[in-house]
Amino acid sequence: MVKKGDLVEFKPGLFGIEIPDNYGIFVRSLKKKSSRERIVELMTTKGKQSTKQTNVMTKQNLGESLQLQDNQLPQGKEMTVLLKDMIKRVQDRSDKISKIEKEAGELSERALWVKVTKSKFYPNTEEFTVERLGFIWYGLEENELSRSRLKKIILLLDNCKPWGKGYFDFVSDVVPKWKPISPEIQNKVGKGTSLLGSLRNKMFHLIEVLVEEAEDLEETEIIKAPLPWEEIKFTFEEIDVFSNIQSIMAYFVENDSWPDLGIGDTHVYILDGFSFPRFMSYLAEDWVNEGKTSFSNAYVKLLVRTGYWSDTDALQTISRRVIKLATDFDWETPERIEKIAAKFQEPRNTPEVFEGRSDFQDLQTYTIDPPTAKDFDDAISLVQNKDSYILFVHIADVAHYVEKDSSLDLHARGRATSVYLPTKTLPMLPTHLSDNLCSLREQVPRLAMTAEIHFDMKGHKIPKKSKIHNSVIKVDKNLSYDTVNEQIQNQINPFYDFFQFSQLLNRSRRGLFLETDQVLLQLGGQMEVNIKSSSPATKMIETFMVIANETIAEILEKKKIPVIYRAHGLPERQDVERFNAQAKILDLDYSIELPDFKEDVKEEKEEGAALMDILKSGGSNISFTIGGSSDFAEKFKAELDAKGDEADDIGPLFKGLAQLTPEQQEAILKPFTEVIDKIKDLEDEDLQKIAYLTVLRVLQRAVYTQSNFGHFGLGSIAYLHFTSPIRRYPDVIVHRVCKAMINGEYLIYEPEDLETIANHCSGQSEMAEKLERTVTGSGFSFLTRNPKYSENREGVVSSIAGGGIFILLPNGIEARIQLNKMTDRPTFIDEFNSMCFAGFQSTDQIAKEITPENWRTFIHEDEEDPIEIIAKLGDRIAIEFTSWDHIEGRVGAIPISIESDE
Repeated sequence: MVKKGDLVEFKPGLFGIEIPDNYGIFVRSLKKKSSRERIVELMTTKGKQSTKQTNVMTKQNLGESLQLQDNQLPQGKEMTVLLKDMIKRVQDRSDKISKIEKEAGELSERALWVKVTKSKFYPNTEEFTVERLGFIWYGLEENELSRSRLKKIILLLDNCKPWGKGYFDFVSDVVPKWKPISPEIQNKVGKGTSLLGSLRNKMFHLIEVLVEEAEDLEETEIIKAPLPWEEIKFTFEEIDVFSNIQSIMAYFVENDSWPDLGIGDTHVYILDGFSFPRFMSYLAEDWVNEGKTSFSNAYVKLLVRTGYWSDTDALQTISRRVIKLATDFDWETPERIEKIAAKFQEPRNTPEVFEGRSDFQDLQTYTIDPPTAKDFDDAISLVQNKDSYILFVHIADVAHYVEKDSSLDLHARGRATSVYLPTKTLPMLPTHLSDNLCSLREQVPRLAMTAEIHFDMKGHKIPKKSKIHNSVIKVDKNLSYDTVNEQIQNQINPFYDFFQFSQLLNRSRRGLFLETDQVLLQLGGQMEVNIKSSSPATKMIETFMVIANETIAEILEKKKIPVIYRAHGLPERQDVERFNAQAKILDLDYSIELPDFKEDVKEEKEEGAALMDILKSGGSNISFTIGGSSDFAEKFKAELDAKGDEADDIGPLFKGLAQLTPEQQEAILKPFTEVIDKIKDLEDEDLQKIAYLTVLRVLQRAVYTQSNFGHFGLGSIAYLHFTSPIRRYPDVIVHRVCKAMINGEYLIYEPEDLETIANHCSGQSEMAEKLERTVTGSGFSFLTRNPKYSENREGVVSSIAGGGIFILLPNGIEARIQLNKMTDRPTFIDEFNSMCFAGFQSTDQIAKEITPENWRTFIHEDEEDPIEIIAKLGDRIAIEFTSWDHIEGRVGAIPISIESDE
């Protein structure tokens, strides 16, 4: 279809313009209201002209179009110059095509194929060397063929090397050979191409749309629009063809590649300029009619709207796709690994495994998990004496079954973590272990690693009494959080006692207690958003698990045994500054002030070795290696190199809680806990949610490392992962180290080997979160097409970045609005990502003038060229969903109304 700015050809002699200048730029199409006759306006070498549409010879684009700015054509001399350039290019291209067609008459892929299939050699000979093809074409013996003639044939056939492309298939052998497709295949391709064209035509119809109306004329254009699926009428043969297209699209979505299936049920997918993949891509994108998108996304939309998939089917396929494209993760556990795991028997059938273990089967023991849990890797027992408490945290003994460097171990190490998609759980371990032998099921003996932790009556830990056991346990009951919450609420023991004890322990905990909801995609009869908040039972179990992880870390750290820690670094100052600025924009009357440790470091230097010197040398009791490959070490080394000799005059460039004095630890945690306590008191739930998010953005990402930096978020000076070996590989490492320590061994891993494993586990953990986030986002994108979710929604601006603002809806779904959808003026984002403003002044000028402190007064100033704040954190915006990327899990929107506090 011809559109504004396209070059078209008109009848020679019209307007007094002859060949070769009879071309013009299409301006618009008009229709007389009286006669309905269509008039076309063209920009020619003799200026703007009008003529009947029948005088225009071009029905399709000639391959030359102007790039329009705001849909406006250039004016005056510029238009004339551009037109002449376009005409010259068309003429040059015409001359070149004529030359190519002339040469193709002498030698072309199709012509060569015709000669070969009609020669005396075919069909008795199926594969041909280049020399034999030269003989067939030129009629010359092989020794008479010149190098240039052979080269022509080689260059011609190079286009056919991809399998299924062209008239010849390349046969990779010691001597390269070519196999012509059979005439039967060529006929099938021809018929298939014709059917595809017919099928496409039936999926679209021509409609006339009004562009502009004035006096006796109205500007319209004819467009090809997709026909609704229920109105398309295919023949039985076309139904089969379309079904084939659907299966190919489904294959591509899952595998991100094409199957070995081409046109007309043959292997040929490109022939005579017709490309089957390109045809399918354009078909899907044009029929879906939602603008330019990825092939896979267009295919998903077509397959859902034509009934091939339900939303849940599509999400399942997208889940398989993201796993296939990720490294070290597989949709299914290899059968070989499952068979190895299947050899292990129930512990009660092999009583020798109980030997040497602490027997805790008589302890009252419970697992407490979500109602949907399939594996139970942690259980708790609590004993209250007259003057003390003993908490037992029992963890499944995965290391007993997964021996170091075994096939099971290599498999688990590769995955490094389980992946929890809304559609499926991909366990790190084979199911016979994860769901059976290593799952702490009720009323059956299970092998465990038990942390025995002693406390006084005030809830203070008694470190000297803490122990780690190889144990055997028997769980009394597998319970859900809901059941235990009910028991706690009704003050029914033992769970009310458990809860009261956890509350006692929390008085001594100094971590950051952030109250954030978990937004889940729930699949059942239909997709639903499920928002889970923390409960007394979840908080209680979290407290016990954190205590266990800290206790094991403290024991191993005290004995200087190499192990993998879970490290959470101190916040960066620039991140804190961003939070303080965003708090002002949110109109929150508080900020975080980081303490300055420079004076403390100088005093330490006078008394002994400064912390900076210790870190630089890698000495003393600090587990830190400059040569290590952890993110911390690399960052620290880079900072040191950049500072040079000045480094001694400042505090440590990177450190964790473990490298600070107790006084420093309290000083840096205090401003965060104070701010979080204030956020808890906010009555506006939306504002509270955004405030929590701004705090979370200050915190660094926790990583695994063999160096102990402590865990800032938990307020721990030593922390590791011990409590989930079924789903996390670092926990398996910790269990092995604990077993070795019990047996009197202290070095089963070299520190550098642990760092390599730690880095891999950090990467896999981050990748698993990304996969889970992508699939959940994909599910949300399907939900937002559901009438229940697609109504105009009001949300809150949760973040501003990357040329857009993100709107968080009450149901937990987040949508992105592009800044160019907010205004047609130039837009800018402040350095704190807290507000977006529009104006024609320079970016530097705006940045200097508007700050979180003065923005309220600034926007009221009366200026000739005002700057407008178009959105800021905390604004409430009603949105309408406009775009859906099901593959990437993203939803786009446009604003309907904005509610600001100004």
